[in-house]
Amino acid sequence: MREEFVERLIELFGRSGASELQFNDGDSSLQLTRRAAGQGVAAALPAEPAHPRAQPDSAPARPAGGQPHALVAGLSGMFYRASAPHESPYAAVGDVVEEGQVLGLIEAMKLLNEVEADRAGRIAGFCVGNGDAVEAGMPLVMIEALEGSA
Repeated sequence: MREEFVERLIELFGRSGASELQFNDGDSSLQLTRRAAGQGVAAALPAEPAHPRAQPDSAPARPAGGQPHALVAGLSGMFYRASAPHESPYAAVGDVVEEGQVLGLIEAMKLLNEVEADRAGRIAGFCVGNGDAVEAGMPLVMIEALEGSA
């Protein structure tokens, strides 16, 4: 499955009232399940390579395989990938991130709330676009584990 197609499915699922979505396309499959508020969303995606990017000299990190983890919105609001329109995004697809690293912002009631990585890994994709409205529990970022981490 193409990354844009998967991101669109996740976006549509997040906006829908459905509690589960399953999609099969040959060798690839996708399953999304919505849980009660505060429990998060589970997502299963085929293990596809991330876009190649240069790695730091110190630690060449590679995807560990398995399924990416969906980082979900903790509250409803507007999602932004950068602190201002003219600034660079906090993170991009293929970037290796640490737990607690800021990946974006959610503006709610005129307050900016940081969206932090809940685990270390590599950004596999963004489920929502810059400036999109999000709801609590909606998947925002897919993070794949790196070898040597779980």
